[in-house]
Amino acid sequence: MAERDGTLKERVGSDGSKPKLPHPILGLAALFSGAALVAAVWFQLPLAVTLLCTGLFAGVAVMTRYSSLDTPGRRDTLLRLRSGLKAGIVATLAYDLWRLGLVEFADFPISPFESFRLFGLSILGPNATEFLAYLVGTMYHLLNGLTFSVAYVLLFRMPNPFTGIAWALGLEAAMFTVYPGWMDLEAVMMEFTVMSLSGHLVYGALLGVLGRKFLVAAKS
Repeated sequence: MAERDGTLKERVGSDGSKPKLPHPILGLAALFSGAALVAAVWFQLPLAVTLLCTGLFAGVAVMTRYSSLDTPGRRDTLLRLRSGLKAGIVATLAYDLWRLGLVEFADFPISPFESFRLFGLSILGPNATEFLAYLVGTMYHLLNGLTFSVAYVLLFRMPNPFTGIAWALGLEAAMFTVYPGWMDLEAVMMEFTVMSLSGHLVYGALLGVLGRKFLVAAKS
């Protein structure tokens, strides 16, 4: 009953009108790490440079917007931030385990983690050791998984599996504007598509389910 009442309040404003998006500026700012990768590939810049630029821009936007919120707005933002982070941790791990499972048990001829190395090289430079490249690249990948999750919970008033999957498919579409040419995937494009698409479906479904669960629990 409490969850149903909470959902109703989310769908209808106190004056009976349809509510606006919870935090569009904050949600878009949380996409800074993904925007950095797109900019790095499109403009052939080091990822370290674009991360710094988008990170600074996002930081200013977040501080400006957060300072303008009233107390309930700030409380809601922090609850959504924590809920998004918790959901993102589980969803990102599930995404990676799913892709690894396809490679291990379905014999996909593609490494699910090659992008981590490329992330690291783009951040550290071409002379970085393979270990450091994978380490930094993995950290960047996890950053993406968490910030995309936070953005989702900030942008959607009440998460659910349908909007979670739609969000993940949007991320998938954005990925396909970058990865195929950047990673030279022509020879394994079919396997990459299946692995990436199914992985994002897992990620999105978990975001919707867990994002809702954590947010409802935090607000109760």
